[in-house]
Amino acid sequence: MPFIDLIASIVVRLSRGEALARSCNGEFRLDPTVGVASFDLGGSRQPAVCTIGGAELLVQLAAPVIGVMGVNPVGRAVAEFARAALGAEVVFCSGAGESHPDDSERCVAPEEVERNADIYCFPLPLPSNAGDWLLSRRAQAFRSRAIIVAWHRSASVERALTYLGGHIADDVPLGELAAQGKMSKFHLLRLFKATLGITPHRCHLLLRIHQARTMLHQGMRIPEVALALGFFDHAHLNRTFRLFASDPPSWYQHHGNFFQDRASGVS
Repeated sequence: MPFIDLIASIVVRLSRGEALARSCNGEFRLDPTVGVASFDLGGSRQPAVCTIGGAELLVQLAAPVIGVMGVNPVGRAVAEFARAALGAEVVFCSGAGESHPDDSERCVAPEEVERNADIYCFPLPLPSNAGDWLLSRRAQAFRSRAIIVAWHRSASVERALTYLGGHIADDVPLGELAAQGKMSKFHLLRLFKATLGITPHRCHLLLRIHQARTMLHQGMRIPEVALALGFFDHAHLNRTFRLFASDPPSWYQHHGNFFQDRASGVS
């Protein structure tokens, strides 16, 4: 379930109101409106750790070649910093409907990014082919030692996520959520889509599913988890899981997460 493991981990951290460090490295600066999260795939049998930060994460990873899976302003900002501050080579993989980089840029197929990149960067919102590529990794190990997700930071979105995080089991109408950011519900909807690539309702479901996975892995019964998180019943929880992945809730009673399994060799 790679989409949940990438996006939900970020959504959960932001919903707790965690701050990002200033994004600078000497004379070179990463756009301060760009947030960065890294997922360590270094082979540990522990769950892949999501670390949120900015330029300092890219500096710590020190990757010679970065594959950017999508061409958008966020991806370009990461590429510009990686080249200027780290001397890294950057290869782009564009998705359907995306503008291509300048002729001077290197734009390749996902398979070539996989062969050449030391780390992968997924700038939100994800292009469709990036999601398909992640799903295809389910059956095999990642060559990369880390995955980076980058997104455009928005104070309004982060306030809304904090509110959702405090009301995981509750129904939260869009108008109620928009009031937290003091904007119209239509503006908030557009902002979520532009920032994270999904709607506030989907974010709320991701928070619920993320918590459900944790509870299931800790040994709680599926009906108990469903009731605790505001689902009508076991069937409702099962349907919601299947909105995001092919694995039913019972799978998570015996497994960790997508990236944990890939790092530890579980298939």
